[in-house]
Amino acid sequence: MNRKAKDMPVIAIGGFSIECNSFAPNSTSLDQLRSENFALGDDISRDSAGTSSEFAGAWDVLTALPVTLVKTALIAGTPAPPLAIDAFEFIKNEIVSRTPENVDGIYLMLHGSAYCREELDPEGALLKALREKVGPRPFISISMDLHAHFTQEMHNAVDIAVAYRSCPHIDLYETGAQAAQILHQAVIGNINPVTYVERIPMVVPPAKHDNEFKPYGSLMNLCKEIEKEGAHAASLLTVQPWLNVPDLGWKSLVVYDSKKFDGVSAAKKLAAEAWSIRELFMEDTTLSVSDALTAAAQDSTLKVFADIGDATNGGSYGDSTELLRGLLESNHDMRAIFTITDPAAVAKLWGKGGGATKITLGTGGKSEYNESVECEIKVLAECDRKVIYTHPAAKDVTGSPGKSLFVAISHPVSQIFAVIHQNPVRVIDASLYELHGVNILDYTLVQAKSHVSFKAGFAPLTESYILANTRGPTTADLLSLDFSLRTIPTYPFDL
Repeated sequence: MNRKAKDMPVIAIGGFSIECNSFAPNSTSLDQLRSENFALGDDISRDSAGTSSEFAGAWDVLTALPVTLVKTALIAGTPAPPLAIDAFEFIKNEIVSRTPENVDGIYLMLHGSAYCREELDPEGALLKALREKVGPRPFISISMDLHAHFTQEMHNAVDIAVAYRSCPHIDLYETGAQAAQILHQAVIGNINPVTYVERIPMVVPPAKHDNEFKPYGSLMNLCKEIEKEGAHAASLLTVQPWLNVPDLGWKSLVVYDSKKFDGVSAAKKLAAEAWSIRELFMEDTTLSVSDALTAAAQDSTLKVFADIGDATNGGSYGDSTELLRGLLESNHDMRAIFTITDPAAVAKLWGKGGGATKITLGTGGKSEYNESVECEIKVLAECDRKVIYTHPAAKDVTGSPGKSLFVAISHPVSQIFAVIHQNPVRVIDASLYELHGVNILDYTLVQAKSHVSFKAGFAPLTESYILANTRGPTTADLLSLDFSLRTIPTYPFDL
């Protein structure tokens, strides 16, 4: 492979980042992506994906070096239901067509867990098309979420693959910078990196994916030790578990120079350590909705109700009524607030503030996670603005809830409030509530839609939280979902 270094190398940069969920209803359109973080060609800037994003980290590294940058396309969406195939084809065509054939290197910010019902491996298809255009010579470097599903097609196309090592994710910037630094060193001929991947046949719930605690933190520290020993990068991909795709499983990745470091043995060591403690990740620390509400009602201090079954940062649609039904059925005296994606309800209520109105929230059938519930609602405020996240992993990133309403829901004892919105957005910090001027500190209970990430987002307000064992597309009970395409054997399904 002829990869002769150049004095002023040309590097193409861009990004395609969205986390999808195979089990979520509905789909994500190109219009939805256009309303979020979307830039083409010269419209791309350092902060197009947020001020602390991987792209910002890569940008700062590369713009400080003697290289020529070619900006392609950068499209980063809120985690969501499956991506519409026409949206993916647009993204693929924009990135590939805007990448010159004669580049010396390519950096892409990817998530690694995109999904279309018609294309199970969008990132792999994108990278394959890119490699076919530019040929074998230029180095391709990608940064990923640590919950990426790194496929064989992706591996075939890239030379350098780097992922976060923190959950909640607070090292996005550093990850992008690392991927860019390795790429530049490769392009100028100082190193010749390759990536080795070792599959670990396990898929476990993400509630214990917290690097501040064992056992997860120990595994992430092992990645750092491997780098200290001589690897260019070491990552452990603990996978977005709500993808019905072949080969789903944890993977250890090591980027190394084969003449200087044994990356294969290092990746196998990391994989073996993860496999040896797999059962620790199956321990259940959640409470039922009823028990969670009882715990929250013990005093009036603010607690976060982590609705893990409807985790919008795991690609769920955000339409669960589990918390609402629990609140309506309880006799606890508390002040609670939650969110729900329900475009039909927004359409019925928009512009009709004033008195109480009876309306149905949720679209599911009896006993489903989003079972329809009739409520008496009073609209208190309307809003049609974007969310600007404050979470460290999405700082200054925008989300588009569409039209949203702040409402009060009648209850004989509790004070129940909700934000009803048209489109799914991440509920990992207080930004959606704050669109309506809500002060979260005035509440006993606030809903988050996340297994772990909410901790960093709500930390400035409270560190008191309850993991609620709710049902839905991001349930912790993986055995209740139909993983019909999984590779067999995979723990805990088959082992």
